[in-house]
Amino acid sequence: MKTVLIFSRGARLSATFGHLARELGKKHRVIVVFRIWNEATAHDPADWAGIDNLVSYDLRAGTKARATGDLKARAQEIEKKIDLTAYQSAANYLLYRRFSEDYFGAWTGLYDSERDILEEFVGSHSLVAEIFAKHKPDLVFCETPDLISHRVAQAVALKHGVFTLGFMFNNLFGDGLLNFTFGCNYRNPMLEYFYRNGGEVSDAARAKADALAEKLARGQVHEAGYIREYKQTIGGRRAGALKRVARRVSSALNVAELVLAGKRVLWAARNKLWLNRHLKREIPAEPYVLVSLHYQPEASTCLAAPRWVDQDKIVEQLAINAPAGIRIAVKENPRKFGLRGKNYFAPLKAFKNVDLLHPLVPNEKLIRNASAILSITGTVGIEGIALGKKVGILGRPSYDVFEGARKLDAPEEIFTHLADPSWNPEAMRDERHAFLAAMAEATFVFGKPQKGDPWPRPEDAGPNLARALDGFLAFLDRTQFKPSQLSPAL
Repeated sequence: MKTVLIFSRGARLSATFGHLARELGKKHRVIVVFRIWNEATAHDPADWAGIDNLVSYDLRAGTKARATGDLKARAQEIEKKIDLTAYQSAANYLLYRRFSEDYFGAWTGLYDSERDILEEFVGSHSLVAEIFAKHKPDLVFCETPDLISHRVAQAVALKHGVFTLGFMFNNLFGDGLLNFTFGCNYRNPMLEYFYRNGGEVSDAARAKADALAEKLARGQVHEAGYIREYKQTIGGRRAGALKRVARRVSSALNVAELVLAGKRVLWAARNKLWLNRHLKREIPAEPYVLVSLHYQPEASTCLAAPRWVDQDKIVEQLAINAPAGIRIAVKENPRKFGLRGKNYFAPLKAFKNVDLLHPLVPNEKLIRNASAILSITGTVGIEGIALGKKVGILGRPSYDVFEGARKLDAPEEIFTHLADPSWNPEAMRDERHAFLAAMAEATFVFGKPQKGDPWPRPEDAGPNLARALDGFLAFLDRTQFKPSQLSPAL
């Protein structure tokens, strides 16, 4: 029997994680830490009733009780032990605050004082250290390590040689599929292992890679269902737009969040008028470097690549460093349409070598026609790899292990790589197939998405997650793969 430590933040995933724990509890011991730091988000006790082999802790109560004494002095000692500073552990939401205030004019989030940060940092370290000493977990699981307590748990687990897994959608192969991730930059342990050890990739995974290659050759790049629905809304389906507004307002947890939701709706309506007039709907005729903007605020940049959260500055650096004859094509994210408006895009529009593109510009053709793709951590990078395109990467996402991609330390470095005749990923067919087969081996079924939402029903998703985690534990037993073997580990 193994021990799995789960961090369930409540709200959206309480039911899914409850089903996960129920299924895992049939075979393993489950330790669950409930809630997040603020008062608003909590689990539904009914989701967790009658689960075998379950031990639970309340995060807020447990950390508050342990956050005593000289917090700064204790934090300094902890920072030395786990190689993570208190402010680093809070960085995701410290950046969220800025974007929320910029886009919506308000912030209703976390960590609004240094004491909040130090209390959770110190208290959660004490709690997690006790859990490790008492229960010795073999694996830690959370949605994403974006909260202080989750980052502390990840750091403590790493010191014990234990993986802390999160997950992210893998839309390359279809809807309802996930990969396990590790670390703040979302490394993919199984992808890295199987890419390095191609002889262990199954025939089934190779067949999936073959099928994907055939689809791509026919011009069929998969687009996630929820992205299609966003684009349909942008294209004029008012019913979809009204449903999104209603869902956003109805999901508000208090008056402050209701006000924030209202501001977001009004802000977006004004911005859309400007965007529809000024964003181009045709692909540039001249050679171009493609930049597909991330949705923000979100952990895919704030947590995974905090150095590159200011995407407008990235475009600016590309524009002022681009050689003559190379344009910068900047495509707005369909999920973000309306939240960035004139204030954001007008300074970029002033650059004569920048083309601002509407979200409805066909993504596949845009990628195929690009001279190169500049990615931070986004799916456009992995789509570009699959299509044999030149991909330069600013963040350090899991797909940077592909030997045909180039890691960048600054945006303008992509032009130096473009001038390098040895950079020819299109010719690396065998290497690309090996990469895609390894990714197929690392991908598992999460469940059929619900309409208008990438998340499947909890009663489907939870057991699927449990089976995948059980499979990951078996993978570790068989391979003895360690967190320290990932590149980079966090």
